[in-house]
Amino acid sequence: MTLSLRDLAERHSKGNDPRTKLSAPGIYELYDHYFAALRDRPLALLELGVAAGESLKTFGTYFEHGTIVGVDIEDPGIDLSSYPNVRVEVCDQRNAARLAEVCTTHAPNGFDIIIDDASHFGISSLMSYNALFPFLNAGGLYLVEDWATGYWTDWPDGENFSRSAQQPRAISRKREYRPTTSAWLDSSNTWSMKWRATEFVPV
Repeated sequence: MTLSLRDLAERHSKGNDPRTKLSAPGIYELYDHYFAALRDRPLALLELGVAAGESLKTFGTYFEHGTIVGVDIEDPGIDLSSYPNVRVEVCDQRNAARLAEVCTTHAPNGFDIIIDDASHFGISSLMSYNALFPFLNAGGLYLVEDWATGYWTDWPDGENFSRSAQQPRAISRKREYRPTTSAWLDSSNTWSMKWRATEFVPV
């Protein structure tokens, strides 16, 4: 029986931790939808923000032929001895030079999936995006989690929610291809943002 991402995450869970993806209904199901076709490929995935390492272990098991790299501002001190395809690097997500070093060391041919689950500060996420997008392979996925913090008035860089933000938005960068982005409100009322390295029809 092939286990879903959520099934695997529940196996790696240490309990009801609100910081984990398990606390956001629908997020692993959403990822399963986009990741299923990639599951058996020898891809490279980078996740910013490690915490207890549960999602890294989940991705390491799901993508058993892949290379999974976690980045955190401090050493999480987690035991990954049972996950030979998972690595962790200490790095501030705003440090472009260090991020480039991590990318060239662990994925010299580029990453296929990049997930930002780090500080959830808009400017920090933008700095990471600017640094990491050149290392995203064509057709790859760039995802930013917990986008809703930007609409929380008590969040350091938050502001009042605007209904206009619910409309899909597009961005463009001067590269050999034009990335586009789509935003959606998932079942946990959490905003998520997804970039592909090639044009696609917004979901």
